[in-house]
Amino acid sequence: GVIRQIGVHRRRHSQCAHMAHQQGIAVGWGLGHTVSANGAVLEQLFRGKKVAGGSKIPIGSRITLIVGQNDMGEPILTPDLIGRSYFESMSILNSLGVSYMFLCSDCSSLEDSLAARVILQSPEFISDSLTIPKSTPFTITLRKNIEEVIENQD
Repeated sequence: GVIRQIGVHRRRHSQCAHMAHQQGIAVGWGLGHTVSANGAVLEQLFRGKKVAGGSKIPIGSRITLIVGQNDMGEPILTPDLIGRSYFESMSILNSLGVSYMFLCSDCSSLEDSLAARVILQSPEFISDSLTIPKSTPFTITLRKNIEEVIENQD
């Protein structure tokens, strides 16, 4: 099947990624330097070429969203979110004033999301003293059945 690609210019990257995912499109990320559109999508690429909203692309394709990054953003400490709940993580990220996106492949309801725990985060927590630009978007992966993840790592 073929779908019309969403118009993403100047929308928040998390909103664009969610809309693309709903349409069966995988999303990759790139950064573009900007002063005024920090965290907003500047352009989208399909097969390495810029595409406009409304362009037709195959379902199952992968697009790259170029997200504005203000390099003047203040440095912040990277939080350690692994094992935390959705609400705990969201509260921490909101207090930092950063943009974020949550993913949960085994969540199909609000209750699932509330019971899920963080299993991956990007950018990764490495140490208590590592800083990142405040403009760095976070991608948080949750899992409802965290026991399965632990078993699969053995």
